[in-house]
Amino acid sequence: DVLLKKDDPAMPLLSISVFLPLLGGVLLMALPNKSARIAHGVSIATTGLTFVVTLAIWARGTLPDGFAQVEEIAWIPAIGAAFRVGVDGLSLPLILLTSLLFFLSAIYAARITDRPAVFVALMLMLETASIGTFAALDALLFYVFFEVSLVGMYFMIVGWGYEERQRAGLMFFIYTLLGSLPLLLAIIGLYLATGSFDMRLWIEAPPLTGLAAMLALIAMLFTFAVKIPSFPVHTWLPAAHVQAPTVGSVILAGVDAEIRHIRPCAFSPYR
Repeated sequence: DVLLKKDDPAMPLLSISVFLPLLGGVLLMALPNKSARIAHGVSIATTGLTFVVTLAIWARGTLPDGFAQVEEIAWIPAIGAAFRVGVDGLSLPLILLTSLLFFLSAIYAARITDRPAVFVALMLMLETASIGTFAALDALLFYVFFEVSLVGMYFMIVGWGYEERQRAGLMFFIYTLLGSLPLLLAIIGLYLATGSFDMRLWIEAPPLTGLAAMLALIAMLFTFAVKIPSFPVHTWLPAAHVQAPTVGSVILAGVDAEIRHIRPCAFSPYR
């Protein structure tokens, strides 16, 4: 059975904050009239409402230890994967700041007139991926959100960037896609040791020790060295920032940097 499990009987605000932007993007693309005015109106309204939801999440607060506001929905029970989200003292402010950044970006993006509906849909998909990455407590879910942010940013660079946008987008995509593979291998290794993708279990009782734990750590470090980026796997960043549209560059520098720098510590075997 697919059941919703929460540590709070109130409304599942975290799930709403994750999927509200995506819902706004889908509804926009379904509208017969996709004029710039309507597209940006939907964008500002959706990101603004999402920011209000994250303020409510902030008001609920966190626990002194562990994760609060946990919500779970069975996703792939056969392999122990689920839609698991929650917040702690690290992820909660990042979720709030992310929603604020997208709200401000939506206001600034109101000047875009080139295929505005598609641009807005991509931006809202990026917001879902970003908030989902910060809230995820399931490693497989984290990886899915992590990679969706890559796809959305690639199309934003290629579709609305400047003269060298094709080259910059391709470089960004190849670097970050290949750089994510070691992280996937580390997640698989941790899963094989526990039979679950639940990061809370990994934190409470680190499943890997010795050489296996060191290899998992090295794999994660390599992935996030590419994403940060660090020398010598940093060469995609200047082109991506220069060629990306202003809103894309802001999201890349703000939200993506937070994802790459901070969220990985949630399931590191050496946390």
